[in-house]
Amino acid sequence: MASTELVIVEGNHILKNLTVINRNMNMIIGNVLDPHVKKYMRGYMQTKLKPYPPKPPNSTYVRTGELGRSWDVFSNKTALEVGITNTKEYAPGVVGKEQAGFHKITGWPFLPSHEKLVVRDAKPIVTRSFDSELRHFLFKRGLL
Repeated sequence: MASTELVIVEGNHILKNLTVINRNMNMIIGNVLDPHVKKYMRGYMQTKLKPYPPKPPNSTYVRTGELGRSWDVFSNKTALEVGITNTKEYAPGVVGKEQAGFHKITGWPFLPSHEKLVVRDAKPIVTRSFDSELRHFLFKRGLL
């Protein structure tokens, strides 16, 4: 796994460089979260969340596709967060924390359990992307 190691010998130089990094950390992390993690989450969403489970036998309900079209990836660079959401008003009862038992039985995904998998699987992507973004930031400023 990649890691970033910053070693600076001169005393005053250390404080100055760390101050520059600290002042820009939200931007650095935001640059990692936005393109890299959002790309991963979009792929996850397309393969694991958007597909509908098979229609139950004897069901007369006509599916509209609205739920599948309402998945989205959001990010907030200021709060340094990124996530997957479904904007349909009835989504919590079908795929969210208020999921009805019959939706679980018929195979609808349960978003809270998927969130844990996404976080676990995204860790190496975040680590590699952060390492790359931090190196790029330091290099552009002549600090690496």
